[in-house]
Amino acid sequence: MVKFTEIDDELDAAITAKKTTEPEAKKVAEPEKKKTTATSGADEGEDDDDSQSRIIGRGNKPAATYDDSIADELEWGDEKVMSRSGGLDRLRPEKGKAVRFAIIPWLKPLRALTHFIDKKGTFRCLATEDEPGLCCKKLAEDGQMTIAALVLHYTNAPSKDGKYRKDEHGRVPPIEYAIEYVQLGQTNYRDISELAPEGKVVTDLDIVMTHKDSGIGYKFVMATDNARWRQNETLVAEVKEACAKFMDRKKLNSKLGKKVSLVEMKIVLQSLVAGAEDQSLDDVEML
Repeated sequence: MVKFTEIDDELDAAITAKKTTEPEAKKVAEPEKKKTTATSGADEGEDDDDSQSRIIGRGNKPAATYDDSIADELEWGDEKVMSRSGGLDRLRPEKGKAVRFAIIPWLKPLRALTHFIDKKGTFRCLATEDEPGLCCKKLAEDGQMTIAALVLHYTNAPSKDGKYRKDEHGRVPPIEYAIEYVQLGQTNYRDISELAPEGKVVTDLDIVMTHKDSGIGYKFVMATDNARWRQNETLVAEVKEACAKFMDRKKLNSKLGKKVSLVEMKIVLQSLVAGAEDQSLDDVEML
């Protein structure tokens, strides 16, 4: 990631110039040249995509003519931009199709009670163990259990049923994958938990997810109790490295709805009142 740093001496020089006589001001009128320091994304905890996006469109312009107040240029069809989704995509099948995945064993699923508010999004429930939250009272519903789990998505598994088949040479296609997450309700969680046969755990399995015949909700079946990706030690090491940036749980945690304060929740709920327009903090006492 490339960083452009201002030199503290420039600011000191500017302040000094005001306090000196005219001849003295001339001595400090010419500031020192700006220094440019480059650090790797790994050193700063940033990913390479971000560092690349910050230099698009700068070309070979001298640093002195670059205007930091103008956003970076972008070409239509940029694959990196189109594929970015905060770094972690949600896995879910299209209607009539199947997706195959395995649950990553190094990061436990996260859970939270949430409310989905139409046209507003998903929010964390403010309920405590002792009493329901303001959100529950005003929406007349309890928070819904929402679970997020990190998974390996087999991106080249057949969308018909998620089952790999041997080709005419008797070989099964090599694995192509992406690290994504699945969002589950309490029923989904129970269904997956019950898939593992005796002597196995859920993270041993490959699982196929489809829409239920009713079109509402998802169905989960076990494809194998010996996940394909775990049979290749080299691939296991590669996947573990790919998961490293998610191990602090922050990205997965962000998929469980927006966490807001009581005041912020009041503003959201007030905006649902018939005819209500944009709300401000002055409106919260109406609730």
